[in-house]
Amino acid sequence: MDHSNRQKVEEQELFQRFLLARGVDLDIKHLAQPDPPQPDLLYPMPGEGTTAFELVEIKDEGSARRLDRQIQTQRVFSNTYSALPRSTQAALNGLSIVVGFREDLTSHNAKRTIGEIADLVARDSSRSEQTFRSTRSLARCVSFLRVSPNGLPFPMLHVSSFGTYGDNILARINEKLSKQYVAKHPVELLAWYGHQGSATFEIHRREQLRTLVQDRGGCTPFRRIWVFSSSHMRALAVHPELDAATLGVPLFREEL
Repeated sequence: MDHSNRQKVEEQELFQRFLLARGVDLDIKHLAQPDPPQPDLLYPMPGEGTTAFELVEIKDEGSARRLDRQIQTQRVFSNTYSALPRSTQAALNGLSIVVGFREDLTSHNAKRTIGEIADLVARDSSRSEQTFRSTRSLARCVSFLRVSPNGLPFPMLHVSSFGTYGDNILARINEKLSKQYVAKHPVELLAWYGHQGSATFEIHRREQLRTLVQDRGGCTPFRRIWVFSSSHMRALAVHPELDAATLGVPLFREEL
């Protein structure tokens, strides 16, 4: 089988999994796979009519490297807490602090950044999730911050991510939003990943997707944007959001 035919078969298998996740059986004889500049697939969607789908695979070559940096930064986080003044430690006790770092955080400035986060949370834990974005040095290095009570006499400090699949997905979606397609039918973007992906797409990532679309003035050239985990057969995010009856299998929900 040549490359072109193999790719068409892989696209068919992916689309079948996507439809099954939405509770729809694929009728292969009604699936069309036109050549560019048309979108990758055409299919008569139940209740919506013929819909074109543009596919974009999300790959992540740096996951092992980022996991190692995540573990190292977790250690810095714990060591930094141990070195804080007792008054600051006391203000952090009883809190769960979850931080996601941008990939450009270096080992050189990790300790300083973590110290700034600790000071910010200690001063006002109830507002730190909002105010960290207005602190320029933190906004450059921190992608998100979540603070909540843990009911314990000590803090729980966790480095949740170091750049993530979500970053890559949003970048690829942004690339696709900049292109034009020749289509007689509504076009939807299916951004998918396979064995590398998780079964969740965090709430803050869906917020970032919504912001990305709003900043561009809408989804054009697409009617909808999907984020789909092929290995877990889950539609993880869709914008604009659909009601459960239209969506099929519910989205996973995760707070962090």
